[in-house]
Amino acid sequence: MFAAGVRITHLADVLADRTGLGEALAGAVLLGAATSLSGVVASVVSALEGRPSLAFANSIGGIAAQTAFLALADLA
Repeated sequence: MFAAGVRITHLADVLADRTGLGEALAGAVLLGAATSLSGVVASVVSALEGRPSLAFANSIGGIAAQTAFLALADLA
């Protein structure tokens, strides 16, 4: 898992350089999307199975966790 994180970070850096987006924007978009993918899948599957409260709670919890981690990273 650590190796995959290092690899995707490197790829985001390369894509930022090639597209001219800038590292912060590329990191926010690409790495944010990659780390949110499991939560999106869980929410969609929950909704499709008729469990809207689980889908909603999973979405809100994921947003809260990402916001907390970004705040901690900002402080550091």
